[in-house]
Amino acid sequence: MSIIKNLAKMIDHSILQPTHADEDLLKRCEVAMKYDVASVCVNFCAPLW
Repeated sequence: MSIIKNLAKMIDHSILQPTHADEDLLKRCEVAMKYDVASVCVNFCAPLW
């Protein structure tokens, strides 16, 4: 296995913007799957109203 693939498995992909759209979340998860990163961290900060 290449060094880059091994390194990718140690990286977390973060989606921390509180205002991301569902489409943004899906696109970024697809990128994470493409590069086989360790995890995807998502901020699900819902407005309180």
